[in-house]
Amino acid sequence: MEKINQAIQAFEESYTDYMGIYQAGMEQEQHIVNEDMEPFEQAAGVVQSYMDRIRLRQQRLPGMDLTDFHNHPALEKCRQQLVHIINKIELQRQSNESMLQSALERTRSEMKKLQQSRRAARGYRKQKGQSGRFVDGLRSVTSG
Repeated sequence: MEKINQAIQAFEESYTDYMGIYQAGMEQEQHIVNEDMEPFEQAAGVVQSYMDRIRLRQQRLPGMDLTDFHNHPALEKCRQQLVHIINKIELQRQSNESMLQSALERTRSEMKKLQQSRRAARGYRKQKGQSGRFVDGLRSVTSG
């Protein structure tokens, strides 16, 4: 019974940490929308610290097999809650990754346009002025 209680407590603590990861992911989404990468990186650090806590807790968790879950409804309920929040986090991560990919593609496109503009500007500066030609319909006059 002690083993089951330890597992339930560890699962509940992990659930709290996973909720923290989910909240940090929501913050990251806002930072992506605002194109503010420094706070995005800070939120990633928060996620990493939660993950470290979860890993340490899992190492201390007593060894259990699947029959332990099926024999104890409270343990199974905790497991289902963890599966649910982990699935939500994964969907959020995929969404954030997609948003970051789109932002990267926009940035690359903008950089390409900027490079084209610079090349065009350099090209205009290098052209030497030619003497103007005026045509009045009857004759051609060259100024110079």
